[in-house]
Amino acid sequence: MKRFCEGWHRAQNQRYLLRSQLGFSQASTPHQPAVCRGCENYHGIAYGYSRDRRARLICGIHPFGWSGTDPCPDWRGAIEPEFSTATSDDINR
Repeated sequence: MKRFCEGWHRAQNQRYLLRSQLGFSQASTPHQPAVCRGCENYHGIAYGYSRDRRARLICGIHPFGWSGTDPCPDWRGAIEPEFSTATSDDINR
């Protein structure tokens, strides 16, 4: 069992080194722009058939992303739905 664990850790270290040499890291930032993080308007899906001609739609309001230096005026945080305590009798009145 010890030999198996050592081999597994060695393989993981080699994979980590290879990823870091190729420019990947586990702590890499997501492709989401910093100004869009946490916004419910963020879309971020690339459209198109060929990889080199795809266009990424950032959000419905600013298709190419917010380019201003100040925070986006249309930023909306995720809103948790409010649950109503009304009963069907209250609604039918």
